[in-house]
Amino acid sequence: MQLQYAPLGAYRDADTLSRLDRLAAYAALNRFNALYMIQRAGSGHIGSTFSSMDIITWMMLEHPEIAFFSSKGHDAPAFYASLIATGRLPFDMLPLLRRVGGLPGHPELKTPGIIAHSGSLGMGISKAKGLIRANRLRGIEQRVAVLLGDGELQEGQVWEALMQADGEELTVIIDRNGLATEGKPTLPFLAERLLAFSGLLQVDGHDYGQLSEALRLRPADEPQIILASTIKGKGVSFMEGRAEYHSGALSTVEYQSAIRELEVTIRHHLPLFWSCGDAIKTPHKPPTLIPAYEKALADAGCNPDVVVLDADLAQDCGLNSFRKLWPNRFVECGIAEQDMVSQAGMLAAQGFVPIVHSFAAFLTRRANEQIYDNCHQGLKVIYVGS
Repeated sequence: MQLQYAPLGAYRDADTLSRLDRLAAYAALNRFNALYMIQRAGSGHIGSTFSSMDIITWMMLEHPEIAFFSSKGHDAPAFYASLIATGRLPFDMLPLLRRVGGLPGHPELKTPGIIAHSGSLGMGISKAKGLIRANRLRGIEQRVAVLLGDGELQEGQVWEALMQADGEELTVIIDRNGLATEGKPTLPFLAERLLAFSGLLQVDGHDYGQLSEALRLRPADEPQIILASTIKGKGVSFMEGRAEYHSGALSTVEYQSAIRELEVTIRHHLPLFWSCGDAIKTPHKPPTLIPAYEKALADAGCNPDVVVLDADLAQDCGLNSFRKLWPNRFVECGIAEQDMVSQAGMLAAQGFVPIVHSFAAFLTRRANEQIYDNCHQGLKVIYVGS
């Protein structure tokens, strides 16, 4: 497969443009290079990277004085592309996404320009508050901005952090692309809760003018929340607004179509743009246990006591066949592992056989206390961490 990337010279050409054209050109070039990184790695989160790209590009270019980081973390390619474009990461790091000694799939402190790990979802506002408190103790005046995904609002820690947030140093930007991994998150209800904060502003997350005005209008002595409406997969028409492009590399045909469209956008601002390229072998995908597990789980559904619970990872965990066959015994809990495990405990107490699913890193750590509580009561719950 032949992969294309935008050379550093293209960014220097963009530096000669007017402010808004420069921002748009940088965002298009960053999408081009982020796609290159994901495609070369064979994995990554395209949809969220592209929906947040305009926000990240704008913050990196126009507000380097603000301490800015991502809470969701899987938009890391957008941050890396921007850090490389602005010289805060070496350009030769571009091919090293998800490589040992390269750029981690989720942000880590060891990477230059990254000021916070992303951790499990929901931690970012708390980390921003900790940084603000450290700055106050040291007599440093600095604004701190943290970027969240809208599906991430389902995590309880977000609300714990907001309830005791104080001071005008904090800005929370929410990438409201309206699509979690398994469909739309429960944002309408959560957005109503956000309206309780007087510092809330709703903007178009792809409009630099609205973003800049929102940042300027921060309230006095209290945190600011910017609810930025975006489009998942923004910039490539066949990916826009489609949950299936949440993660994973594109097929060869899809990739070629995507870069052609991105090149058109770039050349609107930089008519002389010319990409560079290198060839890679199409990544071989080794077999996994997921298809076999999916069939076994669907067969287990013949037992009317079996209930399957999911934390927004049905495709990755092999749950779709069960959901199709036994929809009344499939529970989509969203990005809320603790809630899922406690529900499972009470299902078990009532004689059902609950099987809960998430990625192992989230399930065993995020819901450890709830798992302990179920075990303490001697409840039979089956935990499956992929």
